[in-house]
Amino acid sequence: MKFDTPAEINPVDQLKVVGHPTPRIDGPHKVTGQARFAYEHRDEVPDPAYGWVVGATIAKGRIESIELDAATAAPAC
Repeated sequence: MKFDTPAEINPVDQLKVVGHPTPRIDGPHKVTGQARFAYEHRDEVPDPAYGWVVGATIAKGRIESIELDAATAAPAC
């Protein structure tokens, strides 16, 4: 992608977005507890996998080895 022309003026550049209320189509469903989130669609896939981010406890550590036996033995999707 080549950016050889300047971008056009948009609502953010015109200061019409930041600091002003913006209606969200999912807002009423979320605040009333009626919204369904991705993890609530358990009926779509049997036995779904879950994951989470784990922060490093060592800032500049090095990986010395990784056990891949369980991962390579798992069935492919």
